[in-house]
Amino acid sequence: MRLKHPLGQLIVGGPDETIPQLVDIINRYDPRKIIAVGDVVSLALRQRGVNAAIYVIDHKTERKSINESIVGLREVIIRNPPGAIMREAIRVLRRVLDQDEPTVVLVDGEEDLLVLPLVLYSPIGSIVVYGQPLVGMVVVTVSLDSKNIISDLLKAMEISESEKG
Repeated sequence: MRLKHPLGQLIVGGPDETIPQLVDIINRYDPRKIIAVGDVVSLALRQRGVNAAIYVIDHKTERKSINESIVGLREVIIRNPPGAIMREAIRVLRRVLDQDEPTVVLVDGEEDLLVLPLVLYSPIGSIVVYGQPLVGMVVVTVSLDSKNIISDLLKAMEISESEKG
C-alpha cells in the first residue's frame, strides 16, 4: 500500500528539480531532524550532500530491486511487510529517532507506510521527506497538526495506541 495522497508539500520533478527546492526549504526551516524515506529520495539527498539523520530504504524502487546503497553510516535492519506497519518496526524507529548518530534503516519488506510512525514520533520541528512515485517528493513538516493527522490516519487503519508503540 502506498500513500496515494501527499501528506505534506509536494515538489514535482526529478532529483535535479526537487533537491534544490528541498534545500531551500531546509535553509528556511532549519529542521531539528531530516528523515528520508525511500531509496530514490535517500540516495538523491545523500549524493547531493543533504545529510539526513535517518535514511529508510528497502533496496527497491517501484518494487524493482536496485543495487545502490548508502554506505558509511550505522545500519539497522527491520522487518516490515508490504502494506503493513509492524509494532517491532515502530519500536526500532523510535529508538533510532532518539539517537543522534546518522543511521540507515534497511527494511526487509517495504518502507512506504513507515512514513506514518516516523512523522508521529519525530521531534516537532523535523521534516520527513518521501518519494511520490513518478511525480517527485513530499516534504512533511512535523508539527502538532501533522502528528494529529497521522494519529487519526493510524486509528482509521485500526492501529491502536498499544500497537503503535
